[in-house]
Amino acid sequence: MKYYKDNQNNVFAYSDIQTPKDGLVKITEQEAMELTNPPPTTGQVAEQLKRDIIELEMKQLRSLKAIMRDGTEEDEKIYNEIEAEIQAKREEIRGLENER
Repeated sequence: MKYYKDNQNNVFAYSDIQTPKDGLVKITEQEAMELTNPPPTTGQVAEQLKRDIIELEMKQLRSLKAIMRDGTEEDEKIYNEIEAEIQAKREEIRGLENER
């Protein structure tokens, strides 16, 4: 397979027997993959982190309920681990916001 792009970075793939249309620039397969599957934006990463935090907070709430109903040291350990993970994700979000 041969890969090409136009001046708007649209990617085209041609078999070895096909002739590409005029005006296309040949690119590598890796360049084609990067153009068609760009990495997430900073905003998208931050939004995913926020969704992760919400999910962790729900787990933390269940853990807190277990602690309140005769929780064990293990329940408290889980609660604290979740809290540490939430804080780490919040720090990551702050770091992303500072990059903007």
